[in-house]
Formats: sequence, C-alpha cells, structure tokens
Amino acid sequence: MTLIEFIDSPPVVNAASMLALSPDRVVLIGSRESALLALKERLFSLASAKMSKNELAKLPKIVIKQTQPNDIKGIAAIIEGFLSQDHCVCDMLGGDEAALVALGMAASRYPVSLHTADIKRGSLHALLNADDALKKASCPRLTADEAIALYGGKITARTELSSLSAENVADIMRLWRICSKDTAAWNKNLTKIRHTLSEIGSAPGELNVLYEKPDKFKTPLKYFLKELSKARLIENLRFDGKELSFRFKDSLIRKCLTKDGLILEIYTSLIGKNIRNSQGEPMFCDIQSGVVIDWDGKTAREIHDKVGGVPYDTVNEIDALFMQGLVPVFISCKNGQVDTDELYKLNTVAWRFGGKYAGKILVSTYANIPKAMHARAKDMGITLLCGVDRTTDPKLCDGIMRDIPFETRIFEAVSE
Repeated sequence: MTLIEFIDSPPVVNAASMLALSPDRVVLIGSRESALLALKERLFSLASAKMSKNELAKLPKIVIKQTQPNDIKGIAAIIEGFLSQDHCVCDMLGGDEAALVALGMAASRYPVSLHTADIKRGSLHALLNADDALKKASCPRLTADEAIALYGGKITARTELSSLSAENVADIMRLWRICSKDTAAWNKNLTKIRHTLSEIGSAPGELNVLYEKPDKFKTPLKYFLKELSKARLIENLRFDGKELSFRFKDSLIRKCLTKDGLILEIYTSLIGKNIRNSQGEPMFCDIQSGVVIDWDGKTAREIHDKVGGVPYDTVNEIDALFMQGLVPVFISCKNGQVDTDELYKLNTVAWRFGGKYAGKILVSTYANIPKAMHARAKDMGITLLCGVDRTTDPKLCDGIMRDIPFETRIFEAVSE
C-alpha cells in the first residue's frame, strides 16, 4: 500500500494515517522542500520509535515530492504516477485547495481509497473505496516525547512520576492537604525554609537540617514544621531555643517543600492518572510533570544563535503534559495569584507543539480571577480550573475531563 499525504501543519495530521494504516510507502507532497525534508525525518523517527527491533524491517519508505504552489496539473500528474503503479490510499485532511482539486482529477481517472481523520478522537473515516486496511485501522497513540518530537522539539527534563511508590503518593496527598488549608501561608513557609537552607549552605540532596539561629523562626513556621512532623513528612524535629533540627523524610519531600508550585504540579498529574473513560480505561495514555521542552531539539552548544556572545536556546517549562491519543493537553499549575501573562505563555507553547488540536488548561488555587481574564482565556481556548485548593479530588477529575473535547469553563470551588 502507498499512502499519499499532503503536508500539513500541524504534522500530527500526516502522522495519524501513517501510524494507523502501516503502509509500505508514504508519499509526502508539498511545495516547500525544507518542510518536506523536516517532516520526512520526523515521521521516520516516529515510525522507528513505535516499532520493536524485530519490526524495523517493516518501516515504511518515505518519499517526498516537491511541487510548485497552485500547480494543479503538476500535482495531479504526481498523484497519477503513483495511482497507476500501486494500490493507494489518500488522506484528505491535509493539503490546500489546489492539492484537493488535483486529487479529485486523479481520482476520476484511477481507483483510489480516500479517507479523512478525526485527530481528537484518533480515528479514520472512509470517504471513498474503503479498503481492508482502513476498516481494520486502530486508534494510534503518542507518548509525550513522541508528540513533542513530531513538532521538532525535545523533552530535556521532567519530574519522574513512574518511580513513585504507593507511599510516595500517600505523602503527596498529605502534603497537598496541608497546602490546601492555606496556600498563601504554604508559599510563605516554603520561602522561609528555602532561605534557611541557603543560609546554612545545605546541598540540594541533603536531608538533615541543623539551624543554630532559632530566634529567626517565627511562630507560624514552627506550627508548620510541627504539622509536617505530625504527618510524618519530616522526622526528628527538635527546637530547644538554641538550635532547630529536623530531617526531610526523603528527597521527594525536600523538593516539594522547597519549590512553591511543585506540590500542585504533582497532585494534578496524579489526579490525571485516576481519570477513566466510559470503558473504565485511563483517559490519558501518557502523563508527564515538570516538562522542560527544547523548541528545536538542540542544545545551546549545538546551535549558532547567540545573544550577547552567549549561545541562546529557546526552552519552555510546562507544569503537566497529558496525552489523549494523538492530542497533547498542556496544563499550567499556579499555586497562587495568576496574571494574564500566564495565559499567553500557555497558549504559545501549546500552539507551538499541538497547534489547533492542543488542549490547554490552567489549574489555579486562586479563585478571584477577574472576569476580563476569564474572557481572555475563553478567546484563547483555555480552560480555567480555579480554586482547586477548595475542591474535592473527584471534582478536579471532572473539571479536567470536561476539557474533552476542549471547552472553556470556570470551575467553581467546592468545599470538602
């Protein structure tokens, strides 16, 4: 089988049919050589990542055919060249008007199977002459790494969730319950803990804390540490007027108690893992937290762009990235006040690595977001889930799930 694709942006349009149909050959047709070459490389890498070592011999041959813009006769001639030699299927979701007119001309002379794709639902739909491969096509899924790579980027760092034990998850939930009682106090206390660790020169992975100036510790922080100790999140807490000492339970707890928004990021990701579809299966096929995305997949040392003589590389951090089949859902988590800039940041990275199909959610513990910001979020297609510190876990699950298909709504805080 030969799959004929008109290159499109976003590139997931071209990847969907290739993954679902497993053709012997993929023909990419477009007018820009640089775009054709880049897409060929990305599709080949994606197909390779999806196959085991024993299946690599089945990798499709990817052929590029450059055309002149709006050259209907030239495009039709290229398509007819393949239709006359092989059984061909063609995806009609991509391509401009000239390409589709050329395809219609070719289809009037040679038999061809035509279909379109529903990217959000990850399915193909026959339009003309459906063949067996199309009828048997299964819904393709992408990991977060594959989705970002398809758009030319690369995930260079993340918070590892796969290694979390049941005890780690229970600790996160205990931390979240403490945080959600008073998020403003949480942020202030974490700032004081960070300053303390900085003052005593504590290394990033060090768990023991010994501070010899306890008079600087105000009463709210003392209560905070006692609450953490009672929840068994810090150990060996001692405060005798001369020195303060304790031990973080583990490195995960230390990280969560030294970065303001980390607890909300991980909590939101764990909530995502619990969301199920109507068949009882996980709604999301991949969930990543604390994702750092390099825009071009190259480090600063590998590129020649410089600002002030220093190599410059564009990167973004997204707090959580959920994959629903082919569709990435970008989530920004804010454990405090939110300004309009956060909407623009979220919209920019989501558009760059998901285009019009990307989901966009802003999760915030701040409930008093101005109406103008709600309106701006709606215009950008961003779902606002506000006041989540006063929201039950099932309600947060429901709020995220209602973003499928991606609708904008204000999430009302619900008391425990």
